[in-house]
This record gives sequence, C-alpha cells and structure tokens, in this order.
Amino acid sequence: MSMETSEANLGDVVRVKKFAPVIELAWVDDPELSDRLRRDYILTEELAELFETILRSLFPGHEPILSSVYKRRSHLITAQYGSGKTYFLLMLADMLQAVESEENLVQVRSKFRIFPNVLRVLDQLKGHRFLVVHFSARGQGHFPFKELLIKRLLEAAEQVKGDITLESEYSKAVEQLDYIEEKPAGKLFAEELERQEEITMKQLREGLRELRPAFLHTYRSIYKAVVGASPLE
Repeated sequence: MSMETSEANLGDVVRVKKFAPVIELAWVDDPELSDRLRRDYILTEELAELFETILRSLFPGHEPILSSVYKRRSHLITAQYGSGKTYFLLMLADMLQAVESEENLVQVRSKFRIFPNVLRVLDQLKGHRFLVVHFSARGQGHFPFKELLIKRLLEAAEQVKGDITLESEYSKAVEQLDYIEEKPAGKLFAEELERQEEITMKQLREGLRELRPAFLHTYRSIYKAVVGASPLE
C-alpha cells in the first residue's frame, strides 16, 4: 500500500482578509488610504459595542439617572501595542466626519449593517457637526501635551467651514496684553518685564502666540506684579 503526500502553501487553502498591521495617523489626510481603512476595517461585536458606547455619550440624556453630577467628557482607551487602538480611533473619526457627506454615511452604515444599535446611533448623528482633530506627538517633542492639543484644535477650527471661533488661555493673554499696552499701565508693564525677564513686549507676545508655557507664566507673573491681581482667564 502506498501513500501519496502533497505539499501546499498555507495561502492555497486559507484565505485571510487583508489588513494593515501598522496604521499611520497621516493616512487620514490621503482620501484613497482613508477609504481603504474604512473598507478593510475588521469589525467584531465587541468593537461595535464600544463604538456605540462612545457615540451615545455624545448626546444628552444618556448619563446615569442616579448621578446628577455625572457627565462623561472623555474616554480612556488602553490596550497592548498593536491591538488596534489607532485604527479604532481613525474609524471613530471617520464615522463622525461622515455625517457631512451622504455618500460617506451610506458607506459607514453599510459597514455596520449587522449592528442595528450602531445604525440607530448613526441616525442620531445626522444634523450634527463634529470638530475632529487628529494629532500625534511625533516630531513635536518640544510641545507639552496640552499646548499641542490647543495648537491642533486651533488649526482644525481654521479649516472648518462656518463661523467657529476657539479661544485659548494664550490668545486671551495676547488680547489682554494688547489692551494693557494701550493704557498707562503698559509702560510700567514693559519696564517690569524687561527688569525681571530681560525681554520686550514684542518677544512676550510672540512667545504667547507660539503657545510657549514659560511665556504664559511670565505674562501672569508680570501682570500680577503691575496690576496687583491675577489676569482673568
């Protein structure tokens, strides 16, 4: 009795859906890659529930009834490296941005067609606008996290159609500095600034516009020394 053996490649007998093991945030700026991310994203029931939970928290009336002070303003997503956190966030951002495009919304709904609870939340998204901000700390080592977030928020707001005005503690400080400079106290402020920090009003203003924390601290310190009270924030 003879036995015949044959060899076959794993790819000949098993078909695995293509997926991207490494996701770059920069891909979101490329329409072709962005479409591919949406098309190739692998959905599970657990992920669908997570999408639903986060999206529902955007709407009022979903806080626990017994807690009058509870209001979820953020979600912390933790998992091991390579588990898909970035991919999940890109998909979430795509869902929020899709409401402004009927074509994209149809595609997103098709993606979640077997998850009726997510589809109901997507219907609630219609008529709403969301400011989606993508940012990465790569190459931004000189920027503290809060300042990097402010920078990206302001940049994103400038790209949005319509009247959206965002203010930060830095922009308010610049406005207050401009106001002080026109008043009699402006001369005293400039003198105290030069005496303590050896910089000019122009340099202080530039540092504030660049979102540099040390300059914000300097502004507040000099303001209190000259005016006798902390600036309004």
